[in-house]
Amino acid sequence: MENIQQYDYDYLIKVSIIGDRGTGKTCLSERIVNDQFMSTYLPPTGLDFKTKFYSFETKKIRTCFWEICYSNRYCPTGIEVKGSSIILFIFDLTNSESFESLKYYYNRFCQQFPLLPPIFCVGTKSDLPPTVSERQILKQLKKMNYPPLYYCSSQTGSACKDIESDIIKVLSNIIKLQYQLSYRDDLPPSPSQHQPNPHSCSSKKCCLS
Repeated sequence: MENIQQYDYDYLIKVSIIGDRGTGKTCLSERIVNDQFMSTYLPPTGLDFKTKFYSFETKKIRTCFWEICYSNRYCPTGIEVKGSSIILFIFDLTNSESFESLKYYYNRFCQQFPLLPPIFCVGTKSDLPPTVSERQILKQLKKMNYPPLYYCSSQTGSACKDIESDIIKVLSNIIKLQYQLSYRDDLPPSPSQHQPNPHSCSSKKCCLS
């Protein structure tokens, strides 16, 4: 995939970046989208997003990185992540409270959505001395079915390319699956689709209809 500048696209993909205020969501998305570090910026309140375009084979993909900031003024309802293809749970390695919040966000979303999209766990500010222990992190990862874990620094760029690369892999799989489904829909019905199944209850109304 390559970054492209056209504003027409074939697919729209949403990547949600979730975490407490001050965990580095804006800096991470800026590093992924523009490959630069923001030393000064105005923190967003509630929701904000950045856009990056990729190409996959002949398809153009508009990827929106949604920064979802939770605080006392803005609490999670769950609707923010609807339509997300990937969720990045962000915590600050130098702030143990942000890691405790990560547990709350994950449990909250699991209650509201039986099937979550692919999840990445990202510990930010890896260039600074950590206050969250490896043991704490691994214990929580087990409860989350061991999603990919990254320790990154938006300031130095450490591991940010790895995160983007793995996001692109997930996006590629999504596009491949959608292409296969659309291709299958364009095919004429197979003979088996015209023949009644002798083991089915065709005379009964389907309970899902």
